[in-house]
Amino acid sequence: MLTMVVWLAIVAIIVVVGTPANGGMPPLLTQALRFAFVPVILAAIAILIVNRRWESQLKSTARRAECRLCPRCLYDLNDTIADEDVRCPECGEVMNLDEVEKRWRAWMG
Repeated sequence: MLTMVVWLAIVAIIVVVGTPANGGMPPLLTQALRFAFVPVILAAIAILIVNRRWESQLKSTARRAECRLCPRCLYDLNDTIADEDVRCPECGEVMNLDEVEKRWRAWMG
C-alpha cells in the first residue's frame, strides 16, 4: 500500500513539474502546484503508519486472548463458557467461539 502511494505521488509530481512550459501557467501557480502534493503525501504516510501500529496492537491483543475476541467490540471471551453459541457480555453479540477463533487466526495469517 505504501509503495502504491509513493508511486502515485511520484507520477503526480512528474506530471505537474514535467509538463512543457507548464501550459503557459503563471510562475506562482507553477510553484504552488510543485508543492501541492507534499501535504497529501505526508498525510497518506501518517495514515499508513497509524494503521500499521493499530494492526500490530490488535494482533498482539488477539494473541494474548488466544484469538477469542468479540469481532464487534474486541472483548476478551476467554472467561465465557464455551457452549454452542456465546453471547458477548459487553455488546450482546451472539457468536460461535470456534468460528470466531478461525476468523481471527485467518486474519492474523
